[in-house]
Amino acid sequence: MKAYPEPVVTPAEIHVTLLPPDHIDYHLRTVRVVRIDPDAPDDRQWAVTAVLDQCLGRDGTWCSGPQAWGRGEEWLAEHRFSVGEALLLAQNACASVVVNGITTAAVVERDGAIEGRGRDSSRALKEVRTVLSRAETARSWVRAIYDRRPEQDRDAAQMRAALDVSVALLGRWRRVGRSAD
Repeated sequence: MKAYPEPVVTPAEIHVTLLPPDHIDYHLRTVRVVRIDPDAPDDRQWAVTAVLDQCLGRDGTWCSGPQAWGRGEEWLAEHRFSVGEALLLAQNACASVVVNGITTAAVVERDGAIEGRGRDSSRALKEVRTVLSRAETARSWVRAIYDRRPEQDRDAAQMRAALDVSVALLGRWRRVGRSAD
């Protein structure tokens, strides 16, 4: 068994929503990126789920239940993803989650749009944006190398997944437009 000098941290579930955590509908309208099968190939470990046990397909449609039992290879190919692809699908789908006939986009509109931090400036935001930019650059390099020659680094797929998660988590602080100052 290989020893690691530091603990290995592996995400198991990532929440994606347009609502702040203190919103009354937060849990109902959160799309979850869930690591379903850590033993599967890297591009088949993750599923995108929502309330009422719904599972998102590659085509953006929801079906019932994330479990693959008895569903076959074709279903798996359409409903299991790499963490990066799952995060992208979840971000694209979070506005269209329907609960009681109302989309999350409608709830955000009804309750008032949540202002982002894209035009704010502070030392902390500058540092986070620097890390975000470097993570995006590293992700593109790892992707370019790994896609062409995966044997170059045995941990390339895990590095790429970690960078995908980092970019998704830090993306909410991305700079847009001019500063408010």
